[in-house]
Parts: sequence; C-alpha cells; structure tokens
Amino acid sequence: MRRPAPLLACCRLLLLLGVVLGAGGPAAPALARSLAGIGSGNGPSATVNTSQPAGVTPSGASVGIPQGTPQEVPGRRTANSQTYRVGTHYETRIYPGSVNYQDAHGAWQPIDDTLVADSTAGYAYTNKANRYQVHLPKTLGGGPVRVSVGGAFVQFALVSVAATASAAVTAATATYASALPGVNVSYSAGNDRLRENLVLQSATAPHTFVYTLQTQGLTAKADGHGGIAFLNSAGKVQLGFAPPVMQDSSKQPSGVSHAASLTLGTNATGQIVTLAADPAWLADPARVYPVTIDPTVYINAISFVGATADCYLVNGSYANSSQCGGDTMYAGYDGAHLYRTLLDFNIEGGYGTPFPNNFTVLEASVNLLLTAQDYPNSAPAMALQQVTQPWTTRATWNTTDGSTAWTTPGGT
Repeated sequence: MRRPAPLLACCRLLLLLGVVLGAGGPAAPALARSLAGIGSGNGPSATVNTSQPAGVTPSGASVGIPQGTPQEVPGRRTANSQTYRVGTHYETRIYPGSVNYQDAHGAWQPIDDTLVADSTAGYAYTNKANRYQVHLPKTLGGGPVRVSVGGAFVQFALVSVAATASAAVTAATATYASALPGVNVSYSAGNDRLRENLVLQSATAPHTFVYTLQTQGLTAKADGHGGIAFLNSAGKVQLGFAPPVMQDSSKQPSGVSHAASLTLGTNATGQIVTLAADPAWLADPARVYPVTIDPTVYINAISFVGATADCYLVNGSYANSSQCGGDTMYAGYDGAHLYRTLLDFNIEGGYGTPFPNNFTVLEASVNLLLTAQDYPNSAPAMALQQVTQPWTTRATWNTTDGSTAWTTPGGT
C-alpha cells in the first residue's frame, strides 16, 4: 500500500521573492520573513528580484546589460548576500550564513574555502579566503589544528593520534586516515565553521577522545548548552565548539544522537577537552557503521545560529528527540512518523541588508533540491508555513528549545 505522503530528503531550498522598489512601500524584511518562515537554517538561499524607479541606477551597476545576462554589483554585497543586475532588474541572493568576507581594506570579497599551501611555520594547509583561518598540519601527529580570527586563535590536538596519519586533501577537506585505531579524522573548512568529523569504522573504535587545548587572546568557557565558547577580553564570543552530534549510516532518525558531551578540564600540561560518546548507543546492534561524530568549530555567535540550526522534527517516539545540526533535512511521512523541517532566511539584522529603504514584496515561491524520496513515482504534496516562535538547536517536535512547548506540537 502506498504511503499518503512520501518522505523527502533535501539539503537545499531556494526562496524566490518578486520585489518592486518605491517610496512608502512596506518594510520588506518583515513580509519576507512572514512568507518564508522564521528560524535558522544552513542550506537555503533566497533570491529577491527588484526593479528600480525610473532613472535610478544603483552604485556599482552598469547600464545596457542584455536582458537575462546577470552581472554582479559588488557594491551591494553584504556578508550573506550577492546582488546581480539582470537587464533592467536586480536579483539579490540571500543566504543564512556568510558568502562574503571583508578584506583588509573593508571591501566585501567572495569566500573561497579551498585548502591551499600554508606559509605559516609548522603547517601545511590553510583555507584560501575567509574572515577566519584554519591551519592544518601535514600529519595529525605533527602539530595541533589552529583556528584564528584576527590575532586571536584556538589550537587543539587529539591525544595519541598516529604520527603517520598524513592529510589527503580534496577541495576544502583534509582527511587523516586511521588517525586512531578504527577512526578516520577529517577537517572541512566552511564559510562559518570548521567541521571536524571523527568517523568510527566499527563498534570497537574508541568512544572517548581527549584534546590538548591552547588559546591566544581568548578564554575558554563552557557555554551552558553542551558546547565551549571562546571569549575575547570584552566577553564576546569569537569561536566555539558546538555540542557534538553523532550520526550512523542508516539515514534514519534513530541513527542520530546527541548523547555525546564536551568537557573542559586541565591536566599537568594545561587545558584539555574531553569528548565522550555514549558507548551504549554506539554498541547498539541497530547501529549502522561507519558512525560520524561531528564536533564543529563555529565562528562567532551569529554564525553559530545561522550555520548550525537547521532542524527537522519527528513525531511519535522521536517527539522529544532533537534532530538539529545534520546535513540532511526531512519532510513528509514514512508510514510511521511525520517529518517537518525548520528553515530561516535572514535578510535583516546581524549581516546588514543589501536593499534600499523601501520596496514591496509581490510574491514568493520555494524550490527544493530533492536528494532522496521513499517513492520516486509518487508526487509529493508539501506546504510552506510560517513559524511563529523562534527555536534553538535543541528543538524537538514538542518543544522549541528542549523545554518550551510549541503553541501546537510540530513547530507551530
């Protein structure tokens, strides 16, 4: 018997907004958020189409561009948007996280996460262009991983890693195979985060990992939510270790767990961080290996919210389990559980806005990139609805943050 609504898996979502500029128009960010939904996400992008009043050409734009040929307007860049001239109209693409960074002269430049040769002594690879720098050693036993912002940095090193675990680099990812017995370790530079993956090959792999920790210009502090924040002298978060997430290879809700902890401590040589994963969950016969443990390093507090708060909600037996922070979002029905995804398009606050003061949102449409479907031959029926309450990375079907109830279970 065919299920009434096929389960969909998606990793990207595109919001299209048609906009006309004019004096006295309503404040578009509020309307756009109403149309798109409120929350936080990592994969989506929003595209806003605008037309200028007669005789007005924005700074940085050129005239006479053929209809349908996009040309970027660098002067309209913000941290999380890009604007293009398309004929007589303008198209702004808005992302939940950063796509540009400010160079030494204050100009916005596109982020390039590609790992390239590092000129820093003791390191082999660094990310090419971003507001933060990651420095990776050639061998994982040859030195710590360093993440720096300005003149401040955090560096950490796994204890007891194999001295011969050399980096294999592809694009933005460096992989150290067999860094520990039965464990591959990789680091992937992202626009707002450095993702560390501990990939356990079997249930016999270690479940506790100890890191030595050193900082310069920053103070480490438990953040009260299962992570570790690194604060500057003004008390502002510059970097942080997000609460770890475990995910097996089943691609099912039962294969995701937050039963892993980060503990800040000290030993004879200085500060350490201990990552402890639940051995019972890892040893469960239902586990499908490899299992990935993801202790992400996030860049400043705004980026943590925007880059790691993608969530999907599941009812029934998973109604009180958080499914935030993974790479895949689910929506639909699998015959036993309902799935809903929470996403946000941030076009105001935190990142700045690429828009003039007044414009009117005329319409919105959403396009999803479908990566998997339970029943490929059935037509999915999806709905986009406003979320009226903010949430955190502890959101569940029943709660917005692990304790505060939704107005109605399921994210409404």
